[in-house]
Amino acid sequence: DDNRINVTKAIVNIETVNKGSSVNDAKTTLALKLSGLKAEAAVLNGVELTAAQIVAAHGSKEIKIGDKTYNNNDSGLADSIKALNLLAKVFNADGFPSFTVPDFSNAVEKSFTINTVLDTKTDDGDGISIAGNYDLGTNSSGTYSVGKATPTINWADSGLTYGQAIVDAILNASVADARLLVKDKEGTFTYRIADGNGALAKGLILPAGTHKLHVTYVPHADNASAFLTGTKTVTFTVAKAKLDIHIPAISGYVYGDALPGIAANELTYGTKVGDKLTNGFVNGDTESIFDPANGGTQPVVAIVPNTAIKDSVFSVAHSPANVIFGQSAASKNYDLTEFASTMAIARRPITVKAADSVTTFGSSASLGLEYLNLAPGETSANLKNAGFAFLSGQPNIATLAPQVYTVFANGAFGDNYVVTHANGTLTVGKAPATINVADTSATYDGTAKTVSVTTEPAGLATSVTYNGAAAAPVNAGTYAVQVDVSNANYAGTFVTSLVIAPGSATVSLGDLAQNFDGTGKAVSATTDPAGIAVAVTYNGNPVAPTQAGSYAVEASISDPNFSGSTTGTLEIGKGVAQIALSNLSQVADGSAKAVGVSTSPAGLANVVTYDGAATAPTAVGSYAVSVTVQSSDYSGSAEGTLTILEGATITFDGLLASYTGDPISPTITTTPAGLKVNVTYNKSPVVPHEAGTYEVVASIEDATYSGTAKSVFEITKSSTATINFVASSLQSPWNNVKAPQATTDPAGLDVRMTYNGSLALPSTPGEYEVKAIINDRNVKGSKSATFTIGKAPQDISFPAIPNLSISGNPVILVLSATSNSGLPVKYIVLRGGATVDGNLLTISQPGLVSLTAQQLGNENYLPADEEVRSFEVTGTGVPLGAAQTEASLNDDGSVSLGVSGSPFESLSIYSASVVDAEFKPIVKIVLDADGKGSYNTASDADQRFFQVK
Repeated sequence: DDNRINVTKAIVNIETVNKGSSVNDAKTTLALKLSGLKAEAAVLNGVELTAAQIVAAHGSKEIKIGDKTYNNNDSGLADSIKALNLLAKVFNADGFPSFTVPDFSNAVEKSFTINTVLDTKTDDGDGISIAGNYDLGTNSSGTYSVGKATPTINWADSGLTYGQAIVDAILNASVADARLLVKDKEGTFTYRIADGNGALAKGLILPAGTHKLHVTYVPHADNASAFLTGTKTVTFTVAKAKLDIHIPAISGYVYGDALPGIAANELTYGTKVGDKLTNGFVNGDTESIFDPANGGTQPVVAIVPNTAIKDSVFSVAHSPANVIFGQSAASKNYDLTEFASTMAIARRPITVKAADSVTTFGSSASLGLEYLNLAPGETSANLKNAGFAFLSGQPNIATLAPQVYTVFANGAFGDNYVVTHANGTLTVGKAPATINVADTSATYDGTAKTVSVTTEPAGLATSVTYNGAAAAPVNAGTYAVQVDVSNANYAGTFVTSLVIAPGSATVSLGDLAQNFDGTGKAVSATTDPAGIAVAVTYNGNPVAPTQAGSYAVEASISDPNFSGSTTGTLEIGKGVAQIALSNLSQVADGSAKAVGVSTSPAGLANVVTYDGAATAPTAVGSYAVSVTVQSSDYSGSAEGTLTILEGATITFDGLLASYTGDPISPTITTTPAGLKVNVTYNKSPVVPHEAGTYEVVASIEDATYSGTAKSVFEITKSSTATINFVASSLQSPWNNVKAPQATTDPAGLDVRMTYNGSLALPSTPGEYEVKAIINDRNVKGSKSATFTIGKAPQDISFPAIPNLSISGNPVILVLSATSNSGLPVKYIVLRGGATVDGNLLTISQPGLVSLTAQQLGNENYLPADEEVRSFEVTGTGVPLGAAQTEASLNDDGSVSLGVSGSPFESLSIYSASVVDAEFKPIVKIVLDADGKGSYNTASDADQRFFQVK
């Protein structure tokens, strides 16, 4: 009602910041974070503040933490609020927060709780020291973690020369922390290349260059709770090794040869000082270090003239030449020093030979030289003297007679060559002569024909051949003519042809009209002059034709010495064919009936008609038959009559007959009558005589008629036989079943029995319909009766029981009655002081004891006659109220005894012998006062002891 404003307190929450340090390090400064701050303090929400910074913010409106300054200048608050100190309204001046870490220790790795305590005044009862504008919300604890310390590893940079392995002297890192230097607890150092995953460093040979070696220090187990695993990496410098490269001296070079090349593997590496090789390969390296693939540069050897010679031409005068490195080698692992060499130049051997030359009689020729094995690019001009060629005596070459002469060489030499001179030849050949040939055409007249020959110069001797022969030719044809000059100083050959043309002849033809007879028909030809060979063709074919027709005939002279031809026409007329008819009488069976036609010559095509129709008839009747030959070489025809008769039939009679023991067959007739018939019975030609059913097949065997018929022929059994059962055989016990017996009239017939329709003889008791059936193919008969299988009788065998005596203790008999059926026997006590359980009879009182053995039978056995056994028991019975013993037989044949009350003193058990069925005592059980007992057996050695409970 008085319009007052109620301002509630803000809630400030404190979060203690988690902190930590390493083992043995000083404790880190603790801090907190505030949330829920309002107005002037809101700028510090979530800012981490130490105890000292809280005090500073409590007394100031601005505070710098790190590189950041906190104030309210941009807060939008009223100036009166901006003028307030940042935390003055949050904490009381006498109650700033403080931090405690109970039980703090930095000896091992461990975590502690950091508590922020607010109340330094313990008597005001509020438990906090929060200013009036705030209430405390949450005040969460923090965790202070003491972590494992990182060991300080001392290890300096180092280096080696390429080829040297990393040894322990290089791998010498150590730790500075005294605790880690205790003897036998120093920890382990592992050295690797590059980083912790690199190869183990010891023993490695690294390439030249700068590398990193890495060590991992693992503290001893006793220090594992206080120190971390430490690592350090240092620089490892591998300097290049020194390598000398020598070019070997080159020998054997000859002036003008291609300059030799020297590969890297032909250089020598290292320098021998005394007997020791220095500056050679290390680490098993070879010249492969110069391969670009291995980061190298291959050395290239160059050969230059001797520096004393100003020009650049290689010559013997320049010997020796200098052999240097045209391209220096380079390798990433070696500093290289190169050594040059020299190459001697030897004179080049050459051959200067008189050139072989050729000329002819009357002509001159120049003599020259040939130069063999000059340096490439050089000629005879490079020699000091090129030399000369000459003939012995220096004759005039134009006057030399045709033959071969020796040409000599001499006078050649040069500074760079060793010259050998060689001879050549001058060949003077015959001079050519001119040959003229005439009369190279003639006509055959039966005389030899020759050509005419003249020469220039005139009068030279010649030889002439015709197709290689000296004899002049006679026959028509073309001949190769060769004329050769034969002279000491002249030679010549002329080749041409001599042509002898054929003479003229006439041809006349005869026999141009003939008739076909299957043989070739040739014309006749005559010539003038007579007797000249003639070639004849018929329609262009040289084979004389055989078929009827017209043929163009051409006859030509085939003698090479004559020519001539003529033409004509050969006419071959048709031959006459003979025709024969068959099958003019046939039997109708529904199919077409064609006549048989044969021709002479055989196989001629023909056309047959029946009453003018081309289709062969099927119906009974007579038909006019006409046959005409269809052939280009033959003509002919024939006439006849085809008669089609009605078909034959087969009839069966008497297809059912009775058995007589003799062969029996049905009656078979044919139409027309009297045709021969072939008969089979079940595919056999034998006439049957036994009862049964037969398939009878009858087939006509006749030149004109045919036909087959089938039927069934049956011979029935002739009579019925009588069967009688033997009455006594119609009953049989089940344990010895025998089949019923039967007799037959007539006697001795085979009989088959069935029981309720089954052939199997039954074996279980009951009544069965037995049927006896005659098993004979020619006689029949059967009879039925009742066949009874009854239960079997049985008997009981029960040994006599002797008189017994008891003396206050029970006696047990093992009864052994049996039935010859094998069925179990039951015992019943008729009178006396005894009880029975199964086959165990327990006698407890004196007197007459009677019991009976029963076997009442089952589905297979009749009841047995009961057997009663009685015997006297004398002595003293088991007292009334005394312990009672019950005996029972177990499944395994053992005896169980049940005792109620005090145990008995002794117990006798009897059993009937399997040999003489006489009951005898088999065991006597005796107990003492403590219930321990023994039993006697046939042998004292078999006694056993037991405890009755």
